Amino acid sequence: MTVGIQEKVGVSDVTQATGLLCGTVAAVGLVYGEFNAVPGFVWPALVAVAASAVELGRRCWTKPAEASALAKLTPTFVSTAVGAVIFAFVMPALFPNEAYEHARWLVWIDAIFLLGGLLAVPTARLMLNIAERLARRRLNHGRGKGAQD
Repeated sequence: MTVGIQEKVGVSDVTQATGLLCGTVAAVGLVYGEFNAVPGFVWPALVAVAASAVELGRRCWTKPAEASALAKLTPTFVSTAVGAVIFAFVMPALFPNEAYEHARWLVWIDAIFLLGGLLAVPTARLMLNIAERLARRRLNHGRGKGAQD
């Protein structure tokens, strides 16, 4: 690979990276749950993967973008992730004390906001890293094929 050339990451690379991350999260969840149940950390991780896929896919939807440009996450994405974490901490104050005892789904929603917000930015970085490697692999494979013809 030539030094100094940035890979152009396309929406197909982001989609493939999303599939790889979703598969990894699901596989880890199944192994951790001993194939009997899906543990609770899987849902927030999948929410973080989905949020990251939407953010990166939206930015390279019309044309492939350089990985360095995608690495600078938009302030809206970062502030939304921080807002989800803050909302998760404020959420218990919004409901009466008995609400969390009687409606167990509130605990799940709170956990999804907290862990999904905490995992959103690192997941976006990991997804971009995977998508960049996939773009590099596609580029090198295309060069190798053209050189043989």
